[in-house]
Amino acid sequence: PSCSLPSWCFGSSTESATHISVSGLGQEHDGQYTQTAFHDGRPRYELLGKSSYILFNKASSEWRLFESLGTTTVISSVASSDVSIPLSGWSNGASIALSGSTTPLLL
Repeated sequence: PSCSLPSWCFGSSTESATHISVSGLGQEHDGQYTQTAFHDGRPRYELLGKSSYILFNKASSEWRLFESLGTTTVISSVASSDVSIPLSGWSNGASIALSGSTTPLLL
């Protein structure tokens, strides 16, 4: 169907968000990280309610967990060019695990 005013036309679809679990880094950085975007062709994860995030750094070919948005402080990292987040080899005692859960989203 067509709409004369685009603001009145809404479409929706359902998708889901992927979660990973981070532990071993302390209360500020441990928890369920949610995939929120893509960066350099790989998923980006954020600890919702806090400002820690994980993304792939193409220049160094490593995945990094950053302290907070807007900083360059790396809390943990792993050398890997994998398309999916590595589950082992992280520095500073970090453990990464797939949570096995997804959250349905309405888009």
